[in-house]
Amino acid sequence: MATIDNINIDLFDICTDSLIKIIESSIISQREKKYRKKILINTYNKMINYNYIDNKYYSLAHEIKSLELLMTLPNTKLVNDHNSTPGCDFRINDYYNIECVACTSGDERKNGYNEFYGTGVFDYNKKENIILTRILQALNEKKEFYYKHLNSSINPDQPYIFFLSLGNLSYGSFFGKYGFSLNKILFGVHHQVYIYDNVKQKFTGTTYQYRDEILNHNDSPISCRFYNEANSFISAIIFTTATLDEQYSLENTYIFINPFAKNKVIINKLPKLVYWKENKNGEYIPIYKGKNMNNKLKSNIF
Repeated sequence: MATIDNINIDLFDICTDSLIKIIESSIISQREKKYRKKILINTYNKMINYNYIDNKYYSLAHEIKSLELLMTLPNTKLVNDHNSTPGCDFRINDYYNIECVACTSGDERKNGYNEFYGTGVFDYNKKENIILTRILQALNEKKEFYYKHLNSSINPDQPYIFFLSLGNLSYGSFFGKYGFSLNKILFGVHHQVYIYDNVKQKFTGTTYQYRDEILNHNDSPISCRFYNEANSFISAIIFTTATLDEQYSLENTYIFINPFAKNKVIINKLPKLVYWKENKNGEYIPIYKGKNMNNKLKSNIF
């Protein structure tokens, strides 16, 4: 838990009430409803009483809001936490496995994230780098969960999907149209550069530089090509930039399909969201209901 000077009680009051309503209206057992409400309320009360923000609250909120979104699909099952059922958080059609991942800001004094609170002029590139490394940390930790349960509660021949939330990093982060900046750690997308035609003597378009690593706060390198052959067990990442008090929706939640995935996803089996996918020309582009969204994104395709 990270101590803070002021906890926004009104925000957490509203969010807790909203999350309880989601639990109550969901199609899960009464025992599961009771258990999840108890954990949520206990975590909330502890924060209010001790003036702390517990990252566990963001994780619980992410699972509950994921429940609201995924339960709109047919044949969606939620793991029963009340009896410690092993395995991932959700299963769709007994085939698609979905595991929730909530990021945290970590030790803010150590990684420097505490510098970006309050008012003033900030170096957003530095802040973004911290956020990206924190996302990579969360994703890499969840890989351990996969391998721990592989061949027991997780079938290696079925699609495996991470549902990624920014957690408390959602405030003050800017991921661009359709969550574009996530590609900076999925494929190493870096600075945008202009293409100059020496024959025509004019700029004819844009492209991107790429990098293999980004530096952690202690200058140790971390791979920023998360989508690769070694991680082919990950079929896709559902990514939401929603803040704590926002519902997951078309405006803030996107699907990034892994082109290296050994178990492919059928997009119409997942929520109806903008999804990123490699086209026949090798471009990784955003698509909605089968329609290429390049006209909305323009130079950001790669």
